[in-house]
Amino acid sequence: MTHPPEDELAATMDCEPTLVPVLEQLFTDLDALSLPAGDLLALYPDEVPARVLDLGCGKGALGRALAGRGAEVLGVDGHAAFLHEAEARVTAAGLADRCRYVAGDIRTPTAWGTGWPAVLWLGLGELIGPLDETLAALRPVLAAGGEVVLDDAHLRDADEGLADLGVQTEDEMRATIDAAGFDLVTMRRLDTPAHFAWWTAAGQQVAERAEALCAARPDLAGALRAFAARHREEMHGDDLTVTGVLLRLRAR
Repeated sequence: MTHPPEDELAATMDCEPTLVPVLEQLFTDLDALSLPAGDLLALYPDEVPARVLDLGCGKGALGRALAGRGAEVLGVDGHAAFLHEAEARVTAAGLADRCRYVAGDIRTPTAWGTGWPAVLWLGLGELIGPLDETLAALRPVLAAGGEVVLDDAHLRDADEGLADLGVQTEDEMRATIDAAGFDLVTMRRLDTPAHFAWWTAAGQQVAERAEALCAARPDLAGALRAFAARHREEMHGDDLTVTGVLLRLRAR
């Protein structure tokens, strides 16, 4: 298993490089912080894709859910400790024959092969760039008619302040998807009370882990608190200006 440089790991996790050594402790609850697997499985009421490339897989919860429905999954993540945990969990679930994990930089998707029926890009935000750039980077790894599953957010109303920051309206998001050469198969809204509670709890969990680590690593206290504050702001689930969505897109 290869180990990416710390700057690549930090970019993947959207944190300072100095925090890479404590990521495992900071994200002990990573599965709980992932998109609920039920939302992902709801995109596939019938059959799941035969083969799935799960980029930024973390501890493998979402890929494992698809494997439980019959998919073969390659999970890629920048943090080897997460992957060791993923391997232990698929073994415990009796799914080790369906899941394989590799440590590496997910910012170059074509490094992990081509011809994939489906690619997951979940919880990664604009690691590559805005939606159009992300889709352009993911498209070359897909088989003909392959699919991308990703999460994003659009404005609930035409709020000029957020629009200036690059947040799209739903119509603009749909137009971006179309211009990138994809058909929108499903747009699942992540705005129920249960989703709001999940977002809020996720931000709180990271903040609590960060504060506990500050006592053990006072040299990292500033970076830990800054990361936790940013994470809580991003995970503010009851933000009434945007709607989180889960997208299933099919390449034309």
